[in-house]
Amino acid sequence: MADYETPLDLEDDGYSDAEPAIVPEEEEAKPVKAFAPIPDARPGGAPGWARLPAGMRFPRGRQVAFIKFKPEWTDAPQKGERQCIVWGLTDIDEKLAFGRAMGDSNRAMGELTKQMIRSIDGIPVDWSGGGGPGSIDAWWREIGGKCRQILSRIYTQMNVLPPEDQKHFFEQCIELRTTG
Repeated sequence: MADYETPLDLEDDGYSDAEPAIVPEEEEAKPVKAFAPIPDARPGGAPGWARLPAGMRFPRGRQVAFIKFKPEWTDAPQKGERQCIVWGLTDIDEKLAFGRAMGDSNRAMGELTKQMIRSIDGIPVDWSGGGGPGSIDAWWREIGGKCRQILSRIYTQMNVLPPEDQKHFFEQCIELRTTG
């Protein structure tokens, strides 16, 4: 017996197949920005959906991001929604990340991004290399490339001035001179 598809009985939408649908100009769909910026930080506590590790302390005066990933975006969808809490790096964090990159510039971005992760799925990050529930390496593999790419973009947006601030900096905050 051959497999075949059953045609669907569709409701009449008022358009014939011969005429294309005409959408008034003001109702045209707006294109979605491929690289939307992260939202502006605002004061307040963690969102209700965020899983916080017991006793977790947050740095005062810093931007903290609470992030969740849908299961189907990950490489381990059977584990359900994945979450992490991140904040910017200190100079010591950067040294640790660059040390793990072992001079390999191709690994540096991933290690810097991983270093900003402070909690995964409601558990403090475990950097020991073991396979426990807080293992950053296991979690990093399980979230997959799509989610790792998003985290890398978040790292960049949290650690690089936006274009308008860069413009201001180079126009207003730096002066060059020649000597002699």
